[in-house]
Amino acid sequence: MTFVPYVEALAFWGRAVQNGKVPRAYAVGVLLTHPLITEHSPGTPQQKADLVTADLDAWEDRVVEMLWDPQSDIAAGLRRCERLRAEPE
Repeated sequence: MTFVPYVEALAFWGRAVQNGKVPRAYAVGVLLTHPLITEHSPGTPQQKADLVTADLDAWEDRVVEMLWDPQSDIAAGLRRCERLRAEPE
């Protein structure tokens, strides 16, 4: 089985639920089987379900939080996205 990082799974299922392609309860069930939740998250099954449900409800914010590097230079990153020099002249 191929491992998919939780952030990618959350983005996939969050978008599917948002677009009405998948029922929310189904997506929660799938995310509850992710190894990060089953093997590395402390708490009762209900606490894990609450955690996954909260992540799914705010999936866009959670994905950004998981991927954003607070030490990075945001302005340089934006300039690179626009194919500009990282440092202005």
